[in-house]
Parts: sequence; C-alpha cells; structure tokens
Amino acid sequence: MHRLIAEGTVEDRIAALMRRKQTLADAVLTAGEAALTDLTGAELAELVMLRRDA
Repeated sequence: MHRLIAEGTVEDRIAALMRRKQTLADAVLTAGEAALTDLTGAELAELVMLRRDA
C-alpha cells in the first residue's frame, strides 16, 4: 500500500482555517461574554468574516 502526502492541498487549507476558528472560538467561549469586549475591531471582524483566500 502506498500513501501520497502533499502540502498545500485543499484539506490543508481547511484544517488551517478550522484551527484558527477553533482558537478564536476558545478565546471567546472560555472567558465568556466579557471576552467580546476585550477583542479588537480586527479580531471581531476575523471572527465573523468569510474569506476566499483561506
């Protein structure tokens, strides 16, 4: 059996996006609602923004 491994695949980009979203969600949910007021405008935009380049 052979297994091909490649970098830069769609799956790699999806996994990276999921990690970024999980990190951000953890930061918000762990600290509760107060964390939302601590986020910068850029961080809040990142939380709700959909991007094609990710």
